[in-house]
Amino acid sequence: MRSTAWGVSAALLVGAAVVFGADDGIPAQDVRLLSGAAWLSSAKVGQVTLLDGSTAEVAAQLQVASPGNVVDVVQTGSTAYAVDKTAGTIRRIDGATFELGTPEAPIPGSRTGLSAFAGKDVLYAFDSERGVLVDTDPRTIARKGREQTLAAQVGDGTATLDEAGRLWVLENSTGLLTRFDGQERTNTKITDPGENVVTVAAGGPVVVNVKGRKVITVDPVTGAADRTINLDLRADDTVEVSGSPHDPRVYIVASRGVVHICDLTAGSCEQVIPLTANSKLGPAVEAGKRVFVPDYTTGQVWIINLDSGSVVAKPQVLTPAGDFQLLARDGMVFFNDPESARAGVVQLDVTILKTAKYDEKNPNKGLTTPVAGQAGQVAPSATAHQPVPPSQSNQATSPRTTPSVTQQSSRPQQTQQSQQPPTSNQPEPPADQPPGSSSSTTPPPPTPDPLPSLRVTANPSAPVAGDPATFNVTASDGQQLSNIRWSFQGGGTKTGAPVQQTWTQEGQYLVSVQARIPDGRDTSGSVTVTVGAAPTISVSVTVAQGGRITGGPGNLASCSSGSRCTGEVDRRTNITFRQEPDSTHRIKQWRTPAECAGSTSATCTVRTNTHTGSISVANEFEVKPPPTKLTVRVTAATGSSGAVSVNGGGNNGRECSALSQTTTCTYTINNPDNDAVTLWGNPRPDSHFVGWSDGPCSGGNSGCSFNVFTDTSITARFAVGSANFIWLLPMLGLRIPQQRMTEKRQRKVGI
Repeated sequence: MRSTAWGVSAALLVGAAVVFGADDGIPAQDVRLLSGAAWLSSAKVGQVTLLDGSTAEVAAQLQVASPGNVVDVVQTGSTAYAVDKTAGTIRRIDGATFELGTPEAPIPGSRTGLSAFAGKDVLYAFDSERGVLVDTDPRTIARKGREQTLAAQVGDGTATLDEAGRLWVLENSTGLLTRFDGQERTNTKITDPGENVVTVAAGGPVVVNVKGRKVITVDPVTGAADRTINLDLRADDTVEVSGSPHDPRVYIVASRGVVHICDLTAGSCEQVIPLTANSKLGPAVEAGKRVFVPDYTTGQVWIINLDSGSVVAKPQVLTPAGDFQLLARDGMVFFNDPESARAGVVQLDVTILKTAKYDEKNPNKGLTTPVAGQAGQVAPSATAHQPVPPSQSNQATSPRTTPSVTQQSSRPQQTQQSQQPPTSNQPEPPADQPPGSSSSTTPPPPTPDPLPSLRVTANPSAPVAGDPATFNVTASDGQQLSNIRWSFQGGGTKTGAPVQQTWTQEGQYLVSVQARIPDGRDTSGSVTVTVGAAPTISVSVTVAQGGRITGGPGNLASCSSGSRCTGEVDRRTNITFRQEPDSTHRIKQWRTPAECAGSTSATCTVRTNTHTGSISVANEFEVKPPPTKLTVRVTAATGSSGAVSVNGGGNNGRECSALSQTTTCTYTINNPDNDAVTLWGNPRPDSHFVGWSDGPCSGGNSGCSFNVFTDTSITARFAVGSANFIWLLPMLGLRIPQQRMTEKRQRKVGI
């Protein structure tokens, strides 16, 4: 989440910067810099390049750091500052003379956390790792005043500089907004803790509370909240936030593929422009009543007309695709890949001018020598060329006279002398020989063979959504390929070959590939793949009264009681539907489809590929029977005791017992059909179980199971003595009381 792209300041280039007068001893024609030019970083080679917006030609190329160092460039007007995050230094670049200042370390010991915020007559250096801020002299980068500390962890989108040169820092852990104006400092609680972003629109600060779905304008004088605007975001949205440089508008690019345009004057964020899903999008920039949104997944730029509120073009700027910077300067829009030589201009008429910031085979070639007459600089020889203004070079190929969709611009004439010490003992050309020309005794380098094109194949050639396609690549001349890198629009990146890619939505997708041939050069190719819609089948779900059916996709995920739901389902998948009765109903059966008809199971699995037409799913619920009562009566003869344990019917572990008396217990059975009840007669010591009576159980078996469909009563009887001892009494010549003998015989015969 960022409020500015790639750490580049929101300060814009002003009009043509011209330095006149004999005081400096600099001819005016040597220091002219046109408006609409941007300084672009090239971290791979440690350089910054000045690109002219009207021609996409290189006006200056400076070595500012060691190759491979992490380099950012911050621009204000025509002046730029190269921030070497690896070395922890900042260098000033004079936009009029291209003079490169010495590296300065305003915060000693800073490294990856070093950043700079530049405005008119203002330069702040900040170390986010240690929370140290320094106000510096914008010409010498010398510290002014004392160091200031911040507890806030400054990350992407939490610090910005307004047009008055005030630095605003937002602390997400507290919602505190801190304003720095030189050595003055104010703190204001502006928002809730959480995910917040601060940007500048029409010169003033604006805070976006992402999770709270609010846009908050801030009074630039007091630092207090001025106005709050509701913002329609999803809970899982991540956003890129930027502001209009001239108008009170904020652009919020949401990760789901839409742009919210917030009119701060009207207090509304209701204008929404749909882009595309499944793409990684960057922060928007504005130029000429148009909004430009980078698409890192495809290497394209979405162009939105502010008047019509619609997308007017989506030109390709990088192939293969990848993350890139998108910058607006004086109505010009620049794109830049900091990790390669690729850069260029997106013109308002959608013409794309591409260029190379440096020679990839010899990055030192074309480095600009500072103009003579500057302090600490030795005047170049009379044979050295001064930098030529972009407007005066290659006019014949300017897109103003020969428009084209894509143009690879040549560089203006520049001094071909590196600022780095020479690394070889090559002889210098004679004094009368133009720089860059070859000696008559030195043969020109051999012309390399043309790069082969890459042929991309897909199997199947027209895949459908949800099915994988296999991609392979070959060189047009049959050369062996290595270091193969793929970029799939809406699908990320892959390496090697062959590779598989699956898209979940139908549409057209750009597939780009880059590979290396045996001589070490890279070549590229691309193909557009049309992905068809997944095969579907129509499914309708009809739910009986008394519950719902769940388990289907989309609007079939949950169909409520008494309703009918319909939808299109991928016919390559199986769907398991589930009946879920409410508290007063129970499952009766499935009526359809045929594979489940008559089943009383809670689930039904539908194999969609076995159906030729539409599929109907329907069920039946039935009303549960009302609760019933079970009355248990325990009768124990004098001198005996016993108990009845009750299990099932929601009464597990309960007991009805009697000690030499009669006890009656009542139990509620809530689900008579499904909840069977089991009773056990348990005599106490010196007693025995006689039998059941008055109910569904009869005889002397102590265990009995049954369902209680209606109110039911049952009696358990216990008597004195052991059952086995009573049977032995006649054998011993003893008489058994008639009542006890009758009870024993009844139990034995199962009565």
